[in-house]
Formats: sequence, C-alpha cells, structure tokens
Amino acid sequence: MSTADLDEKQQAVTRWIVEYAVFVVWNDFVKHKTVDRNNNRDLIQWIAGQIITGKREIQQSYLMSLLCRLNDGRNYMIRYNEDSILTVLEDAAEVLQILIKDIKPPLYKEGQDFLKAMRQEAVYVCCRANNFDDAKEVFNRQFSSSADKGVEDKEHNKQEIQKMLKTKNPQHHLLTSHEYDDFLLKAQNFLKHFVNTGKPSLLKMAESRQDHTTADPICRDKRVNLGSLMKVCDEMGVSKESSWPNFMEQRVLKEHLQQVNQEKKKQSNTNINANAASTPTKECSPKKRKHAAVDESRMDTSLASRVQENSNLNPYVILNAELPQLQTKHNEKSPTKSLPSPGKLRNPWLEAEVNEFYQAVQIFGIGNWSRIKNAMRTYRTNVQLKDKWRTILKTGEINRLKKLFGDVKK
Repeated sequence: MSTADLDEKQQAVTRWIVEYAVFVVWNDFVKHKTVDRNNNRDLIQWIAGQIITGKREIQQSYLMSLLCRLNDGRNYMIRYNEDSILTVLEDAAEVLQILIKDIKPPLYKEGQDFLKAMRQEAVYVCCRANNFDDAKEVFNRQFSSSADKGVEDKEHNKQEIQKMLKTKNPQHHLLTSHEYDDFLLKAQNFLKHFVNTGKPSLLKMAESRQDHTTADPICRDKRVNLGSLMKVCDEMGVSKESSWPNFMEQRVLKEHLQQVNQEKKKQSNTNINANAASTPTKECSPKKRKHAAVDESRMDTSLASRVQENSNLNPYVILNAELPQLQTKHNEKSPTKSLPSPGKLRNPWLEAEVNEFYQAVQIFGIGNWSRIKNAMRTYRTNVQLKDKWRTILKTGEINRLKKLFGDVKK
C-alpha cells in the first residue's frame, strides 16, 4: 500500500471518529447537561492532536471545544489558558465567532443573538458569585466598541447591565430571572444546527456487522477457530480431519471446549491447593513488605489518605473530579479571524483540583512542589504547580480558598 493510500485511509478513519465523537458528546450534553461522561474529554483531546483537513471535521472539532467551555462556564475562575485574562465564556465567545462567520442568514442572525446572550452570561456568572469587580471588567471587554463589531446590540441592554453592576446586588432581577441552565438550553437550540442527528458511520458499521453475525446461526454460536478445534480433538483423542464436519453439524464445539477447560481448571486448582498445603509459608522480606504497602496505598486516591501518615488535613471535604482535556490558546491580536490549531491545546484546572492543590500547600508548605506533586499524584510538573500558585495569588482566587480552608502557614 502506498503512502498516499495509507494517508487517505487514515483521514477517512479520523473523519469517522470525529463524527462519532460529536454524536456522543452532543447526546451527553443534551441529555445529561455535561460532556464529562465516559471520558469524553480524553477522546476530544485525541482528536485535537490529529491532522484534520476537512472543513466539516474542523467545524465539528471546534463545536466540541465550544461544548467543553459551555460545560465549564458556570465557574468564572477557570482559565483555559493561564496566560489569558479571559473567562471561560469569553473564550467560548471567540470559538462561537469562528463557527458562525461563514453561515448564511437567517441562521447567522440567530448566531449573533446567541453570541450576545453568551457575552451577557459571561457577566452574569461573575455577578451570581458576588464578584462585581470582575463582572465589570468582563463587561468592558465584551461590550466595548471593538468587541461589539459585527454584533447587532441594543443600547438599552447595555444600560440595564450597567445599572445592575452599580447596584452590586446578586439578587437583581436580571440575575434571578433566568439561571445558567436556561442559557444552556438556548445554546442547545442554536448549536443543534451544526450537529448531524443521523447515526454516525462507525455506529452503522457496528450494527451492520452485528446483524451479519446474528443472521448466521453458526456465527451466533461464536464459532471458534481451527486451533480451538484441534485442541478439543487432542483432548478427546479423536481424529481432527474426521471430526471437523461432525463438530460443525452439531454446533457443539464451543460446549466441548468449555467442558475441557473446566476440567483442566479443576485439576489445576486441585494441584495448587495440594502444593500450598505441603509448602511452608515464606515470610516476606522487609523490602517486599514496603513495596506491597506502597502498592496497597495507591488504591486510595484521596489526598487525605495519601498524607495522613505525615500530617493532619483540614477538616473540609476534598472533592475528586475528572480533569478536562481540551484547551485552546488565546489569540490576542486577531481573536475573531483564527483560532489555534487543535493540536496546541492545554489542560485547565478545575475547581476540585485547585482545592486539593491548596490543601496540599497547606500541609507541605509553599515551595515543596515535589512533595505536593507526589501527594496529589498529578501529571503536572513542579514548574506547573509553581506557576499555578502564582496564578492563584495573581487572580485573587486565594481569597476564595482562604474562606474555605483557612490561611497557608509560611
């Protein structure tokens, strides 16, 4: 097979996988209001690392990227790029602009309305968390003249948001009149136009293969290969050549094989038990006991259990959550013209991981990044942990963590 033929087939397989991934992620987003089921983000991250050339597949990859951001949008503290000041929904607004820039009316008008709603929601999530200072910064970024270019907006909407920001009231009617779930429903109603509701090609092929297997009565009985037949013949002491037709006609090859394996297993267990009874028990060496204890301790994934032998944890509950696997790099010069290639993506910090990281800093102290890394059992490097601590201090997230877990001893 030539290199060109191989590349063409790989591209076809990638297209099928992208199509299937969108099908799975979209259904989880619609039915369960999340994209974090069944390790979906791992699949999205794999797709982000592939070379995708088809316009449709590129659009679908950005659609999944947008769904990840909508899933995380409730927490304005999450950053998909630690060097960026944009909140998750602000970052999502840039992805949305890429999706809608080439669509035709009247869907384009609907996309503009949804973009405006997303910018408003980026302000509202900060206000609901009673952080009106950040909400004001988001408002200035999203509703400035440059940000509004190409977006038809009414001036009185801006004025209403500005009045709400001045009140600094988290119970303002603009905030209580709808919840974040209402915004997700609006997102669902618009983004469904980018999703193919039919069955993906991979699913059709799987069903076709299953139907073909079920239609054949011999295949339905899981016909085993020639090697298994020869094994059964040897165990039963019969001729392989003469036994083949009889076995296939009676379709009992599987049962014969199972019977032979069960008898062998019983005999093996009997021998093992006899040897165990006659062999004296050997005591493990101190080194082996140490390794066994380490392996057993790794079965417990909570930070509390990992460090309880050395320190006492703060009494607050440590949450364990799956980390998102999809990020994009913010393009400050021309955010509306292009997005980063799917291969240059990062892993954001979720609130649960930040909470665990902060408590580990409380236990081991600032600067002990190696011990903190081992306790958290994270894939992040010491430098990344150090940079994250600086980010926590820089963004003011330290105030939220202090309220939950107390100060960090210096």
